[in-house]
Amino acid sequence: MSARPSFTVEYLEPAVVEAEPLPDEFSASRLRRSLVLLAAVVLAVTAVLVLVPGLSSLREKFMGAQPEAFVRAFLDRLIPNPSEIEHRAAREALAKGQAELAESYLKNAIALDPSNDGARLDMAALLLDRGDVAAARTHFDSLSGHAKELSTYSTVSSRLEASELAQALPPVETLRRRIRVNPEDLDARMELAELHISRGEYSPALDELLEVVRRDRNFRDDSARLKMLAVFEMAAGHPDLVTDYRSKLSSLLF
Repeated sequence: MSARPSFTVEYLEPAVVEAEPLPDEFSASRLRRSLVLLAAVVLAVTAVLVLVPGLSSLREKFMGAQPEAFVRAFLDRLIPNPSEIEHRAAREALAKGQAELAESYLKNAIALDPSNDGARLDMAALLLDRGDVAAARTHFDSLSGHAKELSTYSTVSSRLEASELAQALPPVETLRRRIRVNPEDLDARMELAELHISRGEYSPALDELLEVVRRDRNFRDDSARLKMLAVFEMAAGHPDLVTDYRSKLSSLLF
């Protein structure tokens, strides 16, 4: 009878492998929060489609599989745009007179969405308030073709134009001296008005323009009256001032 083969078994020590920890964004708590948020969004969309009256046609559109572009467009209307959230925060800061905070929010809004025309227009206006005309022009030139549809476009455009023109004009005191020497110097009055407009000083600008209209309605093809109308749009946030000067202009014309 043949001998049985013998085997030798060697036991190896287990190796310890040290793995790097996952980044914070992959932590269990962050993943749980993300899943909860995703579930909330799904429930919100479902609730809107099922419960809100008048959405029967929309419910029909969602029956069956839908293209990704369609679903994304629908969710974009329901889920806040991060850039718009920053822009709204900037508007609130501006309303409280917190220019530096507003600028920070506007920078965030533009970084998140460079095509956010509303944020760029507000940034350009803020820069004009600070006298940084070149930076304001950079933002204005970055606007899309749809920017003209926004309510703030014409105001910022007019202010930017006045600010760029003002850079080539004489100092305020020089223009005032010219007017004191010759009250009929309508060119000086128009230039002084442009300087005031560039600084957002609408009341003194309107005073000069009104005086030009009073002395010569047809000066530079009625440019003083037309400029007053442009200033009324710029000063829309000051309704009492606009009403007052509209009344004064009407009294001169009619």
